Amino acid sequence: QLYWNGEPHNLTLETIHALAKHGTDVIIIEKEGVADILAPFAAKVGVAILNPRGFFTENADDYSQIVLDELDGNHVAILHDFDASGVVIGKKAKGVVSIGVDLDFVKSLKLKVSRVEESYNGRSSDHYKWLKLNYPEYEHLDYLASKRIEIDSVNAEVGAEKLWGAVLKRLEKEFPSRNYTRVIDTDS
Repeated sequence: QLYWNGEPHNLTLETIHALAKHGTDVIIIEKEGVADILAPFAAKVGVAILNPRGFFTENADDYSQIVLDELDGNHVAILHDFDASGVVIGKKAKGVVSIGVDLDFVKSLKLKVSRVEESYNGRSSDHYKWLKLNYPEYEHLDYLASKRIEIDSVNAEVGAEKLWGAVLKRLEKEFPSRNYTRVIDTDS
C-alpha cells in the first residue's frame, strides 16, 4: 500500500505509474503498523509512504525503480528495523537510501539503547548469514548477531510525533532539496 495525503492506495500493476507521481519523497517502511501511524505526519509535508509489508514485493521494487528512474527530483528512502533482516532489506534495495533504525538513530532520540534493544539469535538467520557473506566489514555485524532494535520499540518509547521528527531529520539530511511541484494541486 502507498499512503498519500493520509489515504491508503493499493499498489498494483494498474496503479503503479499513477501512484509513483505522488510525493516529494517516498519512505518505504518495513512495518505495517508504523506506516499507519506515520502516514498523517508524512501527509503534512508531501511525503508518500510505501508499506511493502516486510521484504520488498515485486510491485514495491518496481515502484521504487519507477520513482528513481523516471521521475525528476524524487527521493526514495527505507525505514527498517535494526536487525539482520532489516539491514538486508536496506542493502538489497537498489538506489534506495537507508534511513533505518540503527544505533545512531536511537542515540539521536536521546534514548538509551538498552531501553529499546532486545536479545535474539540473529546469528542463525539466513539474513545474518547473507549479510556476513556479502558485507563482512559491516560495522554492526557483531551487534546484530545477538541484538536487535525494532521500530515499534522506539515508537513505544518516544511516540509517533518524535519518531517522525527523527525520520524527517534523516530524510532531509540525505536529500536536502525537494521538488514541491509534485505535491501541489494545480487543478483547484
